Amino acid sequence: MDKKALLVVLSLVFSAVVAVADSFRVIALSGVELVAGKRTLSPGEEFTDRETVVARWLPAEPGRSRYVQFMNLTARTTCLLAPGDTRRAAAAVEPGFWDRVMSYFSDIRRCSTRSGADELLGDLADRLSATFYLLRTDDESNPASRLDIATDLPLDGTDRYIRATYTDSAGCSRAIILDHAPGLAILRASALPGLPAADASPRTVLRLSLDYVDVPASRTISLSPATNLILLAP
Repeated sequence: MDKKALLVVLSLVFSAVVAVADSFRVIALSGVELVAGKRTLSPGEEFTDRETVVARWLPAEPGRSRYVQFMNLTARTTCLLAPGDTRRAAAAVEPGFWDRVMSYFSDIRRCSTRSGADELLGDLADRLSATFYLLRTDDESNPASRLDIATDLPLDGTDRYIRATYTDSAGCSRAIILDHAPGLAILRASALPGLPAADASPRTVLRLSLDYVDVPASRTISLSPATNLILLAP
């Protein structure tokens, strides 16, 4: 291959790489100013992963959550992120916000990718050992109000199911059975009882233990003893 032909091939490869850049749309903002490059973003506006994105979190207000909700238009997945340190009283610029966005989308992709037959041996547990954010809304059409967990485990909601156990705001142990659909277990924010009122606690942190229960086989398998769930009032 001569030098000219090689340059043409390299140019085509580079163009293909550039073409696969992901696009994003801002769905909702609360208590934050979001800047992509030199643009201040509003809900409905779009940007790509070639832009530098920073978040300026505004001072916390009583009864108000602070978060950003995005949709990845390429993968059709939704990301919900809040400030990492809620003890900050003053506004703070978060220059590493874009890294957190991409990391969270990576977690979503991992949770949305089926493993093989070995998932009971640890793959599903690895995917669930993360922190997830959900909006506390009864609007179940909002993808930020639910966590979809792709799995090949047989689920029927009665004899075989995934169970989430946690401690509620009164210190009582709670257990719920996750909803299911073909190839999915579904954790809905609206299905978690015993939480403080959203207007009294705009940010509620839960530590979930997730188990797979197989009643006919009389067995319970731990999937994740420590899934962190942060619930945000819309």
